[in-house]
Amino acid sequence: MSRARSGLTLGEMLVALAVLLVFAAITIPIFNRAKSKSLSDSDVSNLKRIYGAWSIYEESNLGPPPDLTVLRQDFGSDATFLSPKDPFASQAGPFPLEPALPSWKPRTDFRISYSYFMNFAAAGKLAQPKWEEARLDRRIGILASVWEGSAQGDGSPFGAQFSGKALRVNLDGSMIPASMDGGDLGKALFGRK
Repeated sequence: MSRARSGLTLGEMLVALAVLLVFAAITIPIFNRAKSKSLSDSDVSNLKRIYGAWSIYEESNLGPPPDLTVLRQDFGSDATFLSPKDPFASQAGPFPLEPALPSWKPRTDFRISYSYFMNFAAAGKLAQPKWEEARLDRRIGILASVWEGSAQGDGSPFGAQFSGKALRVNLDGSMIPASMDGGDLGKALFGRK
């Protein structure tokens, strides 16, 4: 009568380990993509909500809001103004109104992750069109998330150089990817398509 063997042989352990490694190699990228998509979906949702409030303001006042702080009263919390991809979102204010314009002086007591056309115009980084004429050109970008790409700099949110992709909202509410590589950031985010 043969004795029942106890434990696994080295070969069996190696096979089991190989199966686990293959399983991990397949599933980890899938989870990473799902996480990235959920973060992008949050960004899209935030930008849509801000655009909705922006549109109501623009229709009621026959012109765009001077900056995004005037829309703050339309939301129950400030979370809508924070991109889930913004690495500085947890820091307290005051912050410049425009994360992509580090030298711009106007400040707010709460964090805004998104870039806004009128802030670039007010800072002299972009020509401000006559608004009646601009309404006819639906390709003008008004809002953008610069955090789809990458921010590199001195460790502060507003000493950063942005590169890679951005998510841009046009005047008609449509969203398109924009490239921040090489050239004027204002034009990349808010110029014509």
